[in-house]
Amino acid sequence: MRFIAVAGSSPGVGKTTLCRSLARWLAEAGLRVDHFEEEHVLSHPRFARVAAEFTGTGVVDSASFVEATVDYLADAASAGVDVTITDALVPWIPSLLAFGHTEQSIHAVLDDFARKVGAVPTLAVYLDGDADTALRRAAAREEPGWLRWFGDKLARYDQVPADPTRTDLLDFLAKQRQTELTALERQPWHLVVVERAHERAPEAVLDTVLDAVTDFLGIPAQPRGAGTGPS
Repeated sequence: MRFIAVAGSSPGVGKTTLCRSLARWLAEAGLRVDHFEEEHVLSHPRFARVAAEFTGTGVVDSASFVEATVDYLADAASAGVDVTITDALVPWIPSLLAFGHTEQSIHAVLDDFARKVGAVPTLAVYLDGDADTALRRAAAREEPGWLRWFGDKLARYDQVPADPTRTDLLDFLAKQRQTELTALERQPWHLVVVERAHERAPEAVLDTVLDAVTDFLGIPAQPRGAGTGPS
């Protein structure tokens, strides 16, 4: 089994669109794919401890994230899954920052996870783009009041001031981006960074990532015509 972890610089940068399109493309290529979507972290059976800790205290121990993800990957391998794709799960950085971890502590958590899944070939995909543009896109697609909810959530964890400005949110996202990229670059994984993802059509992002994915999986690149992009 092989593992593809997708992360990005901001809500709205295109992670979920990419993951769904990539999962569909790989399934159409004949591979058995499991797509762990962002919201599954509070509903997947292997993440019951994570959900219970978050519901009870609003904070999750880093070891719970690591253990749950290791177990999830082991289950997928046992079930005969060829490729697992996670949307905004690994490397857990937004959550770990919110829970008060330093960059050094986050590196230690991710290093521990990398050791524990060392036998699983891993590709990290990072969608990098302008956070301001991506944040506007996220606010437009979500329910009214989403941006305030996002700011209030960060304020509860002292990551931004109470009643944060847009500049406060962008400063946090810049810190998150730097921490994520540094943490990913130090791991013994394949890493592809899609630059200026906010300016690119979803089909173009998919094509860029598929070039890396087909090489990573050792499968021939297939024509990407109509029906292979996101719907």
